[in-house]
Amino acid sequence: MRMKKLNDTWADDASSASQLSTEAILGIVTIVEEMHSAITKTSKLGLKRKNKGGLSGFIFSVIRFFTRATGFGLQHGFKQLSKALPASEASSTPSQQREALLAIVNGVLGNHLVEMNSPSAIPMRFRLNGKSVNLTEFSTSSKPVLLMVHGLCMNDLQWTRKGHNHGEKLCAKFGFRPLYLHYNSGRHISQNGEELNEHLENLVNHLTPETPIHLLLHSMGGLITRSAFEMAKNGGYSWPERIDSLFFLGTPHHGAPMEKAGNWIDTMLESNKYSAPLSRLGKIRSAGITDMRWGNLSHEDWQNRDRFHRKHKPLKHIPLPSDIPCFTVAASKSNEPKLFSDHTLGDGLVTLHSALGEHRLKDKRLTFQPERSHIVRGISHFALLESQNVYEKLEYWFSDLVEN
Repeated sequence: MRMKKLNDTWADDASSASQLSTEAILGIVTIVEEMHSAITKTSKLGLKRKNKGGLSGFIFSVIRFFTRATGFGLQHGFKQLSKALPASEASSTPSQQREALLAIVNGVLGNHLVEMNSPSAIPMRFRLNGKSVNLTEFSTSSKPVLLMVHGLCMNDLQWTRKGHNHGEKLCAKFGFRPLYLHYNSGRHISQNGEELNEHLENLVNHLTPETPIHLLLHSMGGLITRSAFEMAKNGGYSWPERIDSLFFLGTPHHGAPMEKAGNWIDTMLESNKYSAPLSRLGKIRSAGITDMRWGNLSHEDWQNRDRFHRKHKPLKHIPLPSDIPCFTVAASKSNEPKLFSDHTLGDGLVTLHSALGEHRLKDKRLTFQPERSHIVRGISHFALLESQNVYEKLEYWFSDLVEN
């Protein structure tokens, strides 16, 4: 694959922006039209008026036509302009600012980017230092591998926070090799899990049989990995036999309250015919985000179902791998144990009981051994990645694994 030129990257970003802008304008036009229709359906005399159509319907259709035409013209123009720019070769690693923005856009709108065949849709791949890894070259060493899988709206470069990187520091201490997964976090968790399953099978096929793999997983990264294990079990894949340990950091095993709150707002908007069109704005959010509401891990959890339905819960419970040591770290912003703070707010995104795998129903609990669970207080969800307390616990756990 050739190195992307700087002007190609700029054109892709601009083209994607024009696509998203066009879709956004079309969506707003539809919302305005539906609200106009709802308000004008009933006259002052209480007589029903005709449904949207006539002159107003014609006007809205014309607006849509010219919006689509303008969007197509912009995308074509950006591609042509990129060809006219000087062909200056750039590093295949874009700036951290661009990478961070792209990760957020993918997290919020990732499934829409895929549907539009947008060049800004992030493909799943293994990376090091922000560059794709050649597995043939990577497999020349038999050192243990520490694979890190990031969370929602993040990327592999963001494992480093304030100059600290848990994975890199662990690798330096224990002689592991770091490897990162980069993926579009706006897709369904099970879609990413299915693809990760294939990537891990490909990885172990390149490594020597004696090379162990450890997984360090933040937030959604833990969910797509659990989904991948389920795909492997059902498909007869061999890579799970090569996994020596799983470390979950702030993973919402039973869902995240922020998405549950978003779904409640959708329900409230839909309860009134005048505000119902506005619910479309909330339903722009990605499939990955709505999967986070309950921690959906399988295709069955969303196929042929309304992912925005208030009671859209997982259809089946998927336990942790029974033969692999599993560790979990949960955080709370509260410095002291408090029922509301711990089990309603948690680290700001994930509650303590969700990160610990606890559930009021016994058959849905995840069985983390007490000595393999750890609670950190006074920090947020993303601060898990920079916490010295978290690193020291990870180092302690890894020391125990290596010695045994």
